[in-house]
Amino acid sequence: METVSNKVVVTRRPNRPQMFSDEMITLTCEVQGGETTEWTYEWKRDGSIIHRTNSKDWSFRGSKSSSGDYMCQCRRRDDAYSSTKWSEAIRLSVSGKPKARLNSNSREIPAGGSVTLTCTVTSSSSGWKYFWYKERDSSEPLTGEEADFPSNGQMNVSEERLYWCRGGRGEPAYYTDYSDRISITKNVTVSSSASSSFPAMFVVGPFVGIVLIILLLLLWRYRLSKDFSCLRSLQSDNSSQRPATDHGANETENHYRSLLHATTSIYHIIRPRPRGAAGNDEVVKYAKRRERPHPEKSCLYVNVMPGINSST
Repeated sequence: METVSNKVVVTRRPNRPQMFSDEMITLTCEVQGGETTEWTYEWKRDGSIIHRTNSKDWSFRGSKSSSGDYMCQCRRRDDAYSSTKWSEAIRLSVSGKPKARLNSNSREIPAGGSVTLTCTVTSSSSGWKYFWYKERDSSEPLTGEEADFPSNGQMNVSEERLYWCRGGRGEPAYYTDYSDRISITKNVTVSSSASSSFPAMFVVGPFVGIVLIILLLLLWRYRLSKDFSCLRSLQSDNSSQRPATDHGANETENHYRSLLHATTSIYHIIRPRPRGAAGNDEVVKYAKRRERPHPEKSCLYVNVMPGINSST
């Protein structure tokens, strides 16, 4: 087999040290000084031929098994026995699909301030553009009009929400998995006016309680004095309704006033007949009282004076 002197060079796109699963990779095999010649291209990985094509470009989606050293050799189409030497190896490193990481300098938004969120992908990769999302009706990423992006991979937020992000790169765009969601809350502080009201409440509260107690005492005394007034009025009415024909009864009236306040009892007074009076009759007075809630209405007085006429 004849070996041609043309040198073969292998390149890759994108030219990144770290690639990821499902990311599009393109390897290019070029024969220096043989641009006008038609070639058949053979590819091998780690010493084994894995691909043959008539195009200098070989594109495929990477996977973990795609990692290895790649080399290319070219053969003339019009002469299968004429070939180039194998190119120098180019190494591919392919990892699983990455997941974006989201961090914040604080989980609480200070009063009148904001929180800075930072989205990153593994440090061994590059070329990422970051897309931001928050809890809302739309699933589209936030735009520059909807959020504050101080730099690529950072966003300032002042709204209480759930936030998350992901990275993307390449053409067509290759996206990482979404980051975990972060809940950002607002730091609620008690205003000075609200805090100053607490001491006032401790002063006003007891004062109002004392005023209520005084009002209740005044109301109680008013009711009590009203009851005593009604009692005296009833006693006065009872006195005015007693008959005035019995002079002897008037003389002993003071002896029976105490019966209004006595317990349930029967009292009697027996007085001897005055000298010079005829007969052996005796003057007898009976008083009987029953205990009731209103004694002035429930008293019964009976005057019995046998043998004495009304003129006595």
